[in-house]
Amino acid sequence: MTKPVAIITGGSRGVGAEVSKLLASKGWNIAITCSSSLEAANEVGKECETLGAEIIVLKADVSQPDSCAQTVKETIKKWGKLDALINNAGTTKFNAHDNLDGLSKDDFLGLYATNTVGPYMMIKEARESLLESDNPSVVNVASIAGVLGIGSSVAYAASKGALINMTKSLARALGPIRINAICPGFIQGDWLKNGLGEETYEFVKKSTEENVPLNLTCTAEQVAETICYFIESGSTITGIVPTNTYVTSDNKHVIIGGNGDSIFKRLMNAIGRPDMADDSRYEENQGRVEHEKVIDAAIEEWTRKHTAEEILSTMDEVSVPAGPIYSVEDMINDEHYIARGMFHEVEANGRTLQIPAMLPILTETPGTTEWPGPELSEHTSEVLEEMLGKTAEEIEKYKSDGVV
Repeated sequence: MTKPVAIITGGSRGVGAEVSKLLASKGWNIAITCSSSLEAANEVGKECETLGAEIIVLKADVSQPDSCAQTVKETIKKWGKLDALINNAGTTKFNAHDNLDGLSKDDFLGLYATNTVGPYMMIKEARESLLESDNPSVVNVASIAGVLGIGSSVAYAASKGALINMTKSLARALGPIRINAICPGFIQGDWLKNGLGEETYEFVKKSTEENVPLNLTCTAEQVAETICYFIESGSTITGIVPTNTYVTSDNKHVIIGGNGDSIFKRLMNAIGRPDMADDSRYEENQGRVEHEKVIDAAIEEWTRKHTAEEILSTMDEVSVPAGPIYSVEDMINDEHYIARGMFHEVEANGRTLQIPAMLPILTETPGTTEWPGPELSEHTSEVLEEMLGKTAEEIEKYKSDGVV
């Protein structure tokens, strides 16, 4: 069995170096890229080789499309396949958010080129090869800065926010490739320390640890573990098997999540597969990930024999997370939607219609629909006459011919 292959951009230090070593320890072959620290990247490569991995180290600038294309080309030339892409390469300019003179147009464009456009170009070049994998995955390393508008500079936060939304767009568009983004906060290490200065670094670290529930800041190793968790999952909802959408006998869809070892056992017993519930291969999520297709097939074989209502009732009885995927008709008839006033009635074209209510629904000033819109063809004559210059005779002919 051939080893899986990953490309890790920005792999010479920090998160990139740690995820390289972790994947190497898990039996992956890896292409490590760096834009400048080639010596450091080679050292990471040597550590990975001691863990049993084959490694190539490539000097590559992800802000340059030709460099992205060459990275994928060299990887395929070496191993003939690609299973995962970790877009970790990033850059910033440290600048106080209120110092508007501290960032230029070129600063913004430079950060976007590396932090946002770079991952896009890498995905573009890797797409064809990833589609040949049995479990293709991309992880974009974004930042909490892109969610909260904080971080080393306004330009950095903006570029990571763009990366997060780009990830959502591509995840919808490029299935079956699983595309996810992670958004770390403060990551301990020299990169941040050198950028902030040691005094500011220690202040921010302490402040962060005092204001988060676990009273800690993350390490590059912990971020690497999260990335690997995404990469090695085979589920449509990353990380957990089984968690998927299944077809029912009444041609609807339900989501079922066996998101825990004991939950998985209850699920398989409930669908009449005690053999799978007790199979040692499926005791832990890692084993279930390896046999995702077999597990999903067994679940859907059962769901196709039962209605959505029957399935949800059974899952509720055995405490397995599950839920329906609603059509518009389902929403209109749902008692919770009705009780919350999520739809209201209007008169339009001589018919009573239900339309979405004005949200959010406020107690003292609830929104209402005062006018549902014009009647069908109400303005046709006006448009034809005043905007298109048609005569009354022409309009009557249109009507008699059934055109309008």
